[in-house]
Amino acid sequence: MPLPRRLVLALALTLGVVSMAAAEPCRTLASLTWLLGRWQAVGDTTTVFERWAAVSTDSWEGYGETASNGESAADRSVLEREALRLVNMGDEIFYLAKVAHNALPVAFKLVDCGDDWAVFENPDHDFPRRLEYRIAGNGMDVHVSDGLADGKGFTLRFTRR
Repeated sequence: MPLPRRLVLALALTLGVVSMAAAEPCRTLASLTWLLGRWQAVGDTTTVFERWAAVSTDSWEGYGETASNGESAADRSVLEREALRLVNMGDEIFYLAKVAHNALPVAFKLVDCGDDWAVFENPDHDFPRRLEYRIAGNGMDVHVSDGLADGKGFTLRFTRR
């Protein structure tokens, strides 16, 4: 027995809404829970620390610090600090970074994400314009760039602390 036309239309509409929701995982901070926690990237001369904690469903606080590497704790010094925040405003997520050399926080909009990666952009900022966070194996890569295919940038390889 064929389904009534109204029921077929309702099912098609429902399936369309469900597939649209599944195709847009970047609408809430819940899609970025893999980022929460403490991270560390050790380089030749510096170590970068990044920490993320959920404050609410719509706001996470972060903290970044770059310190010089030294043989002892007395030899190490903090070179840079940044206050970070992820906020969900309406249907958009923004990454806010407050660094000492900028009077105001710089906002980067979440433009794409997946189960273990996120891309934030601000094409009007001098540098960086693009931040790419991606889980890689047992760590996380953060690529900081000007957003151009052959442009300038660098990648930090973080491990969980």
